[in-house]
Amino acid sequence: MALDNQISDREYKKFKISTSAPTQTGIVVVNPDGSDVFNPAVGQDVNVRDGSGTSITSSVVGADTGLDVNILNDPDGPRTITLNTDTGTGNISVNLALAAVIKILGVKIHFASVPTANDFVVTSGNLAGGPAFDTVLYKANPGTLGVTDLLWVPAGEVLLTADETLTVTFTNTGATQYGLTITYEQGLQ
Repeated sequence: MALDNQISDREYKKFKISTSAPTQTGIVVVNPDGSDVFNPAVGQDVNVRDGSGTSITSSVVGADTGLDVNILNDPDGPRTITLNTDTGTGNISVNLALAAVIKILGVKIHFASVPTANDFVVTSGNLAGGPAFDTVLYKANPGTLGVTDLLWVPAGEVLLTADETLTVTFTNTGATQYGLTITYEQGLQ
């Protein structure tokens, strides 16, 4: 993705892709003022952990796994960014039962080829209020659209409480290989 050439030189250098390794993927985490989050001298740190909580330096995320990024010493309290992944060739039915309030950051899916014409649906289910409060958050039909990639990033904050579930479904009648990633933030105050 090209960077906006109107941003300051300081900002451009912070997010510029290395010319020595142009295909290398990088993630930059910064404070709202643009300063680096990683500063062990003042007790700030970013830890990347696998689904079991083990610190990692690199990882291949496989089927039905999670990857957590813990943000420590945040002024709003400790938070965790979680990536929940799923892959396969069957029908998609992923249900995340929540233990705390989360903020949905995005849901993305890649199909190896254009799948059959069925709806890809992301819903929230309110267990305490019953089905009357179940809400479709996102719906698209990749087969009808003729696409292999879908990305839903909420336009505003979408918060789900501990008595809700997040569900992603797709009837994969063509047995198309897929990779699904659900990204959300935990530890909200």
